[in-house]
Amino acid sequence: MDAKSFTSMSMELNLIFTLITNPLIAMSKKPLSAMSSRMQRFYLQLQCYDYEIFYKSGKEMFVSDTLSRAPLIKNHFPTPEEDSLVLSVLDSLPISDIKLKEMSDANKSDPLVQELKSLLECGWDSSKRVGLSAKKYLQYKDELHFVDDLLLKLDLIVVPESMRREILNRLHEGHFDIVKTISMARTCVFWPGISKDIKEMIEKCPVCAKFQIGNAPEPEIPHEFPTSPWVKVAINFFYFNGKNYVEVVDYYSKFIEVQLISSLQATVVIPAIKSIFARHGIPLELISDGGPPSVM
Repeated sequence: MDAKSFTSMSMELNLIFTLITNPLIAMSKKPLSAMSSRMQRFYLQLQCYDYEIFYKSGKEMFVSDTLSRAPLIKNHFPTPEEDSLVLSVLDSLPISDIKLKEMSDANKSDPLVQELKSLLECGWDSSKRVGLSAKKYLQYKDELHFVDDLLLKLDLIVVPESMRREILNRLHEGHFDIVKTISMARTCVFWPGISKDIKEMIEKCPVCAKFQIGNAPEPEIPHEFPTSPWVKVAINFFYFNGKNYVEVVDYYSKFIEVQLISSLQATVVIPAIKSIFARHGIPLELISDGGPPSVM
């Protein structure tokens, strides 16, 4: 890294990095917590410098544009810095080299990936007709780039369509829930609609359906606490030793009064409750479970 090579001078200067690769600009704007471990180490090395990163198209890079008037068939030769960045991205992915090679080979025969490669090389505006499948990637065009025939969105591998089912099965090997599976996917792979595909796969998984946790009961809603006694009371009925009772509880003091009643008829319940209210006062609010004896 040039800044590290000239530390004695770089520490006192405001460094300006001009890049011709848009995905690197988008990657640099991500917070450190959202970067892979390798990219975190890469950007942590720059924290001691005062620097800015800008994007400039190739035609505005006059020196390099002048030197590229007669390009070779393969006119791009990666610099050591680019090679280091590419390796850091690929090494940080939790995907084996064999699987990366399979994805690379699949990309060569995938018409959508080849169309995206052409659009990235020639420009999205240069093609008047963009396929419907390619339009799904239009919003990510500044984050897409190719590395050794692998299509990446920043530091995530874009999985070719022929391998998506296999990747979904790999992500769901442990039968984790939807949230955790999506979280794992976001660390390594991407394609438009991946979250929806994961949700549909888990909802149709017979193993998950068999062992899924039932709907938890709703939490109890606490009542507003009164400011004085006998403002808010609760009423309940219970049966004990062959007899019926009515119970009244004060929310403020937790005072309980129980009265024996001969039946649950309204003609019996109402006088019993009136006698309790006569002793303590008429409350402003009466809470009940809505059972038949409470409907008077």
